[in-house]
Amino acid sequence: MAQQFDFVVVGGGSAGAVIASRLSEDPKCRVALIEAGERPPEISALPIAPPAMQLNPATDWMFTADPGKAGLGLNGRRVPVPRGKMLGGSSGINYMMYVRGHPGDFDAWAAGGATGWSYAEVLPYFRKSEGLAASDEIVIDAAAHDTNRVAEWQATGRGLGASSLADAVVFCSSGLGDLDRHDTEIICFLTGGNEDFLRTIINIDTARFFDDPPKRVANDAENLLLLANPVLPHSRGEIVLENADPGVQPAIRMNYYADPHDMKVMVAAIRRTIEIAAHWPGNRKLGPLMVPPFLAEKHGYREREEPSDALLEDFALHFSLTVYHPTSTCRIGDVVDPRLRVNGIERLRVADASVMPAVIGGNTNAPSIMIGEKAAEMIAAEHGVRLAEFVGECV
Repeated sequence: MAQQFDFVVVGGGSAGAVIASRLSEDPKCRVALIEAGERPPEISALPIAPPAMQLNPATDWMFTADPGKAGLGLNGRRVPVPRGKMLGGSSGINYMMYVRGHPGDFDAWAAGGATGWSYAEVLPYFRKSEGLAASDEIVIDAAAHDTNRVAEWQATGRGLGASSLADAVVFCSSGLGDLDRHDTEIICFLTGGNEDFLRTIINIDTARFFDDPPKRVANDAENLLLLANPVLPHSRGEIVLENADPGVQPAIRMNYYADPHDMKVMVAAIRRTIEIAAHWPGNRKLGPLMVPPFLAEKHGYREREEPSDALLEDFALHFSLTVYHPTSTCRIGDVVDPRLRVNGIERLRVADASVMPAVIGGNTNAPSIMIGEKAAEMIAAEHGVRLAEFVGECV
């Protein structure tokens, strides 16, 4: 027999799960949460597990994208775009980086017409979600595994298994954009992984990237990944439906470096990364920059020399990848209004990273949760739903 609900939330991701949870705080409110995936597998409790859930059709939608004029050194010239297929959505396969974003990002949204979305106005919703996380004891018994790194994590909560791999990050300005906001993010991965990880999950053509892949990224090799990212790109990608069948994946076009400004920022970001590596703290210093042999030969580069701009641009065109922050396909001001109502369609809202007027200069999971918190209060205020706490809206 068909059931009736006051609200139907489609998608149990970072924002949708928050909305369903908050609206359900009112015992008179009937809420349906629809999610295509299943409950998260036990391994998702392990911080180091995200790569194990990518390219798994049970937990990953396994999208790929056209990088535009970049991607020359990627297998099939495709960029992996993993999206979580489970309760929790992409938060279940991400690398656990909680970043609110720069206040200027949200103030720019408000200045562009997204009324109510300045940093001062969204900050209470960040705090509301963080209060929930601080008081909730999110404990799940992990499945038993054979490797000692997992055993150490299970016994002590420490060791490599306790790391999401992305163990440090720095935000800085390239000097090429708005000096009041950062446009560069440099992420430190404590290991470069092995050849299988780089060839499949990252999709790099390892035979071209390394002179001797099995040796360079062997399981016992010591290596480090420093990822340079322009986080406020001027180029714009697109998602296009090419088939009326909802089971057919859409065409995702990244359009990397369509705006020349982005390449200038990327070169500056790589140079800053090289500078960090050259001044690595502690007694153990990092080795030289690993330049793919074919690019070193093409540009006359010798180990430990300063690379030319032309080499770094060529490097970027071959091996640039996503850092999993797609946003803004249903942006406020174009598809939805500032209260997240879809223009021209009654009783339909969108509330996730797609409503961001522009990508923030950082990781998108925390802002997606914030959007869910703010959306829940908007909905509750308009429909007389009593939440346990209101931090901005009121009834």
